[in-house]
Amino acid sequence: VAEGGVFGQQDLRLLARKPLTHDYGQTAWATNGPVEGTTDMGILAYNSANGTDLTINATDVLGGYAGIKANNSGSGDLSITTSGMVTGLSVSGTYAGFGINASNAGTNLTISAANVSASAYGVGIFGRNHGRGALSITSSGIVTGGVVGVWANNSVNGTDLTISAANVSGRNSGIMATNEGSGDLSIVTIGGKRLGKRGRHCRNQQW
Repeated sequence: VAEGGVFGQQDLRLLARKPLTHDYGQTAWATNGPVEGTTDMGILAYNSANGTDLTINATDVLGGYAGIKANNSGSGDLSITTSGMVTGLSVSGTYAGFGINASNAGTNLTISAANVSASAYGVGIFGRNHGRGALSITSSGIVTGGVVGVWANNSVNGTDLTISAANVSGRNSGIMATNEGSGDLSIVTIGGKRLGKRGRHCRNQQW
């Protein structure tokens, strides 16, 4: 837990590999103040195949390439919760910026965010679940992506894909979702805008 703010050019890294106790358990990280990493990621979190869950709770996060980048290779859930503003700037000008970029190989992937913003060529919220569970993305505020506002992909290993959003905008698509899993694809938008060439671009594939 980080009390207050964390600032710097580099990101705040959480690299969870094989614990010294050989107890391959959960990894949790939280901050009660703003986090800024202006040249790379605001928060960069990895959980190895030896772990289970990866949990991130944050308020305001600013990153050069991504506000939050998280990858769970463990057997459990990846959960990201933010209550403030998450911004990915793409300061290099070469790579597209992400507000939140999350990938899970365990079971469920859950993203719950307030306000998220990405660069002109970026994605506001990107979630890819290779795990054996559900993918859920919820945004209560404004999500802006230069290309796509919310982009979600649930693999053939997964089950349901659910998106619940308020205001979402992207130059190409407001919301883009593909569910290749065995469950349902559900998209609910609550009274806000879904701007882009395609407001919602979705596909449900059940093999």
